[in-house]
Amino acid sequence: MAARPLSASIAPQTWLRVQFAALLLLALAALAITPAAHGRDAPDSFADLAEQLLPAVVNISTSQVVSGGPTQQIPQAPPGSPFEDFFREFFD
Repeated sequence: MAARPLSASIAPQTWLRVQFAALLLLALAALAITPAAHGRDAPDSFADLAEQLLPAVVNISTSQVVSGGPTQQIPQAPPGSPFEDFFREFFD
Protein backbone atom coordinates (compact mmCIF):
# COMPACT_ATOMS: atom_id res chain seq x y z
CA MET A 1 0.00 0.00 0.00
CA ALA A 2 1.38 3.40 -1.00
CA ALA A 3 1.82 6.10 1.60
CA ARG A 4 -0.76 8.84 1.42
CA PRO A 5 0.42 12.45 1.53
CA LEU A 6 -0.13 14.29 4.80
CA SER A 7 -2.57 16.70 3.15
CA ALA A 8 -4.87 13.81 2.22
CA SER A 9 -5.33 12.70 5.83
CA ILE A 10 -6.20 16.18 7.15
CA ALA A 11 -9.49 17.99 6.53
CA PRO A 12 -9.18 20.73 3.86
CA GLN A 13 -10.07 23.56 6.27
CA THR A 14 -7.54 22.34 8.83
CA TRP A 15 -4.87 21.99 6.14
CA LEU A 16 -5.58 25.56 5.00
CA ARG A 17 -5.15 26.79 8.58
CA VAL A 18 -1.85 24.90 8.90
CA GLN A 19 -0.59 26.47 5.68
CA PHE A 20 -1.68 29.95 6.82
CA ALA A 21 0.02 29.51 10.21
CA ALA A 22 3.23 28.35 8.54
CA LEU A 23 3.18 31.33 6.18
CA LEU A 24 2.53 33.70 9.08
CA LEU A 25 5.42 32.25 11.09
CA LEU A 26 7.70 32.53 8.07
CA ALA A 27 6.74 36.19 7.58
CA LEU A 28 7.29 36.98 11.27
CA ALA A 29 10.67 35.24 11.20
CA ALA A 30 11.67 37.30 8.15
CA LEU A 31 10.69 40.50 9.96
CA ALA A 32 12.57 39.44 13.09
CA ILE A 33 15.87 38.90 11.28
CA THR A 34 15.60 42.03 9.11
CA PRO A 35 17.63 44.86 10.62
CA ALA A 36 15.63 47.91 11.59
CA ALA A 37 16.25 51.10 9.65
CA HIS A 38 17.98 53.69 11.75
CA GLY A 39 17.39 57.30 10.73
CA ARG A 40 19.51 60.23 11.73
CA ASP A 41 18.29 62.59 14.39
CA ALA A 42 17.11 66.01 13.29
CA PRO A 43 19.61 68.79 13.96
CA ASP A 44 18.94 71.22 16.78
CA SER A 45 18.85 74.10 14.29
CA PHE A 46 18.49 74.36 10.54
CA ALA A 47 20.34 77.68 10.52
CA ASP A 48 23.67 76.08 9.48
CA LEU A 49 22.02 74.22 6.62
CA ALA A 50 20.16 77.34 5.50
CA GLU A 51 23.40 79.34 5.56
CA GLN A 52 25.09 76.76 3.31
CA LEU A 53 22.20 76.66 0.85
CA LEU A 54 21.40 80.39 0.82
CA PRO A 55 23.44 81.08 -2.37
CA ALA A 56 21.26 78.54 -4.21
CA VAL A 57 18.03 80.42 -3.46
CA VAL A 58 16.84 82.35 -6.50
CA ASN A 59 13.85 84.62 -6.96
CA ILE A 60 12.73 85.11 -10.55
CA SER A 61 9.80 87.33 -11.39
CA THR A 62 8.42 88.71 -14.63
CA SER A 63 5.86 91.25 -15.61
CA GLN A 64 4.05 91.88 -18.83
CA VAL A 65 1.85 94.68 -20.07
CA VAL A 66 -0.99 93.46 -22.23
CA SER A 67 -2.22 95.96 -24.76
CA GLY A 68 -5.94 96.40 -25.20
CA GLY A 69 -7.27 93.86 -27.63
CA PRO A 70 -10.72 93.42 -29.05
CA THR A 71 -13.43 93.78 -26.45
CA GLN A 72 -15.58 90.81 -25.67
CA GLN A 73 -19.26 90.87 -26.43
CA ILE A 74 -21.69 89.97 -23.68
CA PRO A 75 -23.06 86.49 -24.36
CA GLN A 76 -26.69 86.55 -25.34
CA ALA A 77 -28.93 85.06 -22.66
CA PRO A 78 -32.68 84.69 -22.92
CA PRO A 79 -34.49 87.80 -21.63
CA GLY A 80 -35.41 87.51 -17.95
CA SER A 81 -33.03 84.64 -17.20
CA PRO A 82 -30.65 84.87 -14.21
CA PHE A 83 -27.72 84.65 -16.63
CA GLU A 84 -28.69 87.96 -18.20
CA ASP A 85 -27.95 89.82 -14.93
CA PHE A 86 -24.84 87.71 -14.28
CA PHE A 87 -23.25 88.43 -17.67
CA ARG A 88 -24.14 92.11 -17.46
CA GLU A 89 -22.46 92.44 -14.05
CA PHE A 90 -19.48 90.35 -15.12
CA PHE A 91 -18.71 92.15 -18.38
CA ASP A 92 -19.56 95.72 -17.26
